Amino acid sequence: MIKGFLALFTSGIIFRLPILTGIMIGIFMMFNLSDDQIFEVFYNPLFYIFGLIVSFIYAFTLKRIYHKGGTTVDWRATTYSIFGHFVSYVAAVIFSCLFIFTISFGGFDNNNDDADYDIDNAQAQELLRRLQKEM
Repeated sequence: MIKGFLALFTSGIIFRLPILTGIMIGIFMMFNLSDDQIFEVFYNPLFYIFGLIVSFIYAFTLKRIYHKGGTTVDWRATTYSIFGHFVSYVAAVIFSCLFIFTISFGGFDNNNDDADYDIDNAQAQELLRRLQKEM
């Protein structure tokens, strides 16, 4: 696993704008949203539109692909590049969420239902004790 992290930095793939944006969004989602809200984000089309916009900006400002002479832009190859960066953005979000989920051993739940569960469990134990005394 450590070699995988080192490969991300030595190859420079982590410094691409769509991948870096995807990793930051994935980590933000895992720390601030519940599991149900994360699934809602993946079903929201605005999430994918944002990814296409980031990929479009990255491809047209930093990664244009030119014809062999270097004078004109190869629009077909640049368009394919946009979709490739978009797929890498979505994959980065998914894999960063899965990575944080794996490290946390079960995900995050921001609903704080544990306190309610402990009270219900204590009440159930007291009820069980009463029923045992009556028998």
